[in-house]
Amino acid sequence: MEEGKKINWRDKPTRADRWSDDATYILYVDENGDSNLKNIVKNIDYGKKIDENDRYFNICTTLISRENHNNIASSLVEIKHKYWNNGMYEYKDGLKTVCLHSDEIRKQLGPFSKNTIDQNSFLNDLNHAMKEMDITIFDCFVDKALFYQKYYSNAKEPYSIGMEYILERIVNRIGDNDKVMIVCEGIGKREDYIVLNTIKLLMSRGTYYVDPKKFKKITGVYFNSKRTFDSSKSYIGLEVADLCAYPIYKYCRYNHKDQAFYIIEEKIHGYPLYEGRGLKFVP
Repeated sequence: MEEGKKINWRDKPTRADRWSDDATYILYVDENGDSNLKNIVKNIDYGKKIDENDRYFNICTTLISRENHNNIASSLVEIKHKYWNNGMYEYKDGLKTVCLHSDEIRKQLGPFSKNTIDQNSFLNDLNHAMKEMDITIFDCFVDKALFYQKYYSNAKEPYSIGMEYILERIVNRIGDNDKVMIVCEGIGKREDYIVLNTIKLLMSRGTYYVDPKKFKKITGVYFNSKRTFDSSKSYIGLEVADLCAYPIYKYCRYNHKDQAFYIIEEKIHGYPLYEGRGLKFVP
């Protein structure tokens, strides 16, 4: 991201293309699953079977300092240029910069097809880059069925409770003079407003555990897609959060640590005792 003027973000979900002037960190946010409780509530209240694919929701965030951001971006851009001409790929809807999307990588789709790249070489390079990154991960995994059964009508919006847990830990983790800019992947008007309003409320009221003054370290909340408007560049931090999110979701749901999880495990806040700290299970 380039230096520039602060963007007015408080009124509605807003896109950011620059660092906030006073931000020393950026927190990138990605998720797995649907945060909506509607179907879970309906099935439980009417005694119907719960869809396991709708049951779990995960928020994964990666905290990157201003001083480390360029090195991280450069390492992934270098990989893109190694495997695709100028880091670009001809998608069905036109030429675009390659986005390191974990779902496409796993399924070998588009630019990640075995007919396009040497997959073993690419994965080795990507794993090495991820291992070398100086990032800190904060994650919240919600079992929506257990969550609703515990709180019923008092159950908060899962996205809201997840961000609350994560941000409590982050504002305590960074220094008193630090500021953090939050960049979420925009996933929909409803969800984006929930996140924005949750964070604004934290900044004004705080929580039972954290004074509102600490939440003043948040300098802006933004909602971006993974690519710029012209698709010529990507927001590397959102790609990093995406690459971290699924291995953690998989571990939380199936209690299985795969290679991708082991690569990032030490980056989870509080490692090796990260459960309840950098990795929060709800309820």
